[in-house]
Amino acid sequence: MKRISCRLYFFLLCGLLAGCPFHFGCQKEFETGTTKSKWQQAKSTDQSDKQPPVAAGSLAAKRTAYEMAVYHPDQPKEDPVVTAKKFIKTKKLKLNYISKIDDRMKLPAVTIKLVDIKEYRVPPPEMLPYISRGLNDSDKKRLRAAKHATILRFFASGKDARQALHQAYKLVGAIARASKGLAWDEETRLCYTPQSWQSMLLDNWDKPAFLVLRHVFIHAYQDGDLIRAISLGMIKFGLPDIVIEDIPRSYTTNMGDLINLVAQVLYINPNIGHPGKLEISGQTLDQVLNVGAQPTDQPEPGSSKDVSLDLVQGIRDEGDPDNRLIEIIFPGKQESLFERQSKLLDLIFGKDRDAVTHVEHDAELETAKKQARRILLGKLKQKFIKGLAPGERLLVKAPFSTPDQGVEWMWLEAVKWQDDKVYGILMNDPHYIPKLKSGARVEATDKDLFDYILIGPDGSRQGNETGKIMQRLQAAK
Repeated sequence: MKRISCRLYFFLLCGLLAGCPFHFGCQKEFETGTTKSKWQQAKSTDQSDKQPPVAAGSLAAKRTAYEMAVYHPDQPKEDPVVTAKKFIKTKKLKLNYISKIDDRMKLPAVTIKLVDIKEYRVPPPEMLPYISRGLNDSDKKRLRAAKHATILRFFASGKDARQALHQAYKLVGAIARASKGLAWDEETRLCYTPQSWQSMLLDNWDKPAFLVLRHVFIHAYQDGDLIRAISLGMIKFGLPDIVIEDIPRSYTTNMGDLINLVAQVLYINPNIGHPGKLEISGQTLDQVLNVGAQPTDQPEPGSSKDVSLDLVQGIRDEGDPDNRLIEIIFPGKQESLFERQSKLLDLIFGKDRDAVTHVEHDAELETAKKQARRILLGKLKQKFIKGLAPGERLLVKAPFSTPDQGVEWMWLEAVKWQDDKVYGILMNDPHYIPKLKSGARVEATDKDLFDYILIGPDGSRQGNETGKIMQRLQAAK
C-alpha cells in the first residue's frame, strides 16, 4: 500500500491544454559539500546519456493494478463490502469481486477491505488545501476525524483498462455515497466528495473527446536549483508515468503541457516505432493540442509540424508512483540543455517574439531604475537566496553586449545567486546578438541589473516599473 510522499503541492495551471491539472511542489533543501547542484550538472553533462532508451513496441501493459479508497468519517451503516457486492450485481458492473489474488482470477477484478484508519491514514492537514477536490471546511474536518477506510484494489488487462477504470470509478462513487464518505484516488493522491467524484471523473466520460488529463495529475517540485515534473495516474490506463528532469521554473507550465500531450498521444496509440523515439505527426499534434476545444478555436489543419521526442527509462525518486517511468529528454551537444528545451517547446506550442523598445533614459526612468535596484538587491536578493516560495519565479533585466559595441537589455530567469553574481537562463531571443538564443545560460553582476519581475504561484507580477515607463515613452513617439 502506497502512502503520500512528503512533498507539499501548490497549483499551477498549464497554459495550452485547457483544464490541465498541475501541482507545484515544495522546495527541497539544497545539498551541501562537494555534490554538484542540478544547475551545474545540467551545465556540465547530459545525465540522460546513461539511461537506456525506451524499447520499441507497445507501452501498454498486459495487466495493470491500482488502488482507490473511501474514508469513513462516520461508521458505515452497512459493511462496504456488502454495499459493493450489491452495487456490482444490481448495476451489472463488469467487475469480479474476489477475496484472493492469484493468476487465475478473472479480469477485471476488485478486492475490497474495511480497515482501521491506523492502517490507512488520512492525508496530513497541511496537504488538504492542495489535494482536495470539492471538499469544504466541514468535509476536511470530517476527513481528519475518519475512523475507518475501505480499500479497493483493482486489476485489469491493458486492452480493457479504460472500460475497467470506468467501472472502478462507479463502484468507489457508490460506496462513498452510501456511506457518506470521501473518495480517495491513491494513484493521483487526490480526495473527493461523492459529488465532485461524479462531476470531475464520471460525468464527461462518454463525450467524444476523452481527456486523459482529467484522470492524471502532474507533480512538479524543486530538485536542487531546477524543477522535476512527473505524472501520476497513468497506471490506471496500463501506461507508464512520464517524467521530465532539469526544468527551469519559467518552463514549468509548458513542460506540464508537454507531459499531458505525451500522455494523450500514448493513450491514443501506445506504440513506439523505434527505440527511444516517439514520433508525433503534425495531424496527431493538431488533434491532441485541440482535443475538447470548440471548432472556432482550432487552427487550420496542418498548422503543426511533425515532432520527434526522445524517451529513456526514467530514474525513480522518492515519492514517485509505483509504476513504470519514461523520461522525456532533450539530447544534443551543440546547444545548452535549456536552449534545446526551449527549441522543442517553441516547435510544439509556438513562440511569441518580443518587440524591441528604443527609448532615451530620462529622469523618470532613472528614478524607477534606482527604486527597482534598491528592492531587487535588498529584500528580493535575500528572499531568493533563502528560497523562493513554491511556484514563484524571479526574472531580472541585465545588459548584453552586441557585436557593434552596443547593449541589448534582456530578461533572464534567476537560477542561482552567489555573492555579486546571478546565474540564469535567457528568456528571449536577442535581436542584435546572433550567437545568443533563448534558453542560453547567462550571468550578470549586481551592478549591472536594471529591473526585476517577481512572478507569484498564481501568475501575479510585481516589478517591471521601468518597462511600463518605456512602453509609455515608446507609444508617445
